[in-house]
Amino acid sequence: MKVIKIYTSNVVINTIINNKISQAEKLGITTDVDIKVSKAVSLDYKDAGILLGNILDNAIEACEKISKEDRWIKIDMFYQKNTLFVKVCNGKIKEPVNINKSSKRDVHNHGIGVSSIKAIVKKYDGYVEFVDKGEKFEVDVSLYGMIS
Repeated sequence: MKVIKIYTSNVVINTIINNKISQAEKLGITTDVDIKVSKAVSLDYKDAGILLGNILDNAIEACEKISKEDRWIKIDMFYQKNTLFVKVCNGKIKEPVNINKSSKRDVHNHGIGVSSIKAIVKKYDGYVEFVDKGEKFEVDVSLYGMIS
């Protein structure tokens, strides 16, 4: 039986995080999750799925390219003054990453993750930053106007 962990009282965010963490752990990726978000945060279910799903899919994919002992993902998410802050960091290969170019073989059916993330951030008048730090990659998102 699959164990569902409660990271937050927000059912939407919790469901997405549990799904992706389960995928990551099956691939031998160490995970660290720190989420402090109330269930009243007004992030649309579909938007949450697109945003968190794409960020975490990219993190998982990056980890698959490195040795098992170096695989890790850290998720920090908190809500403060009508703003939802999301930070996802993960291990990666040393070579620089071009986030605007898909690394998947079938580029016609893939490679829209980053543009999807940017579209959701824009919808909420937010901010996103992708930072390549060598053997670590970081995505920082701020979504404004999140009424709780």
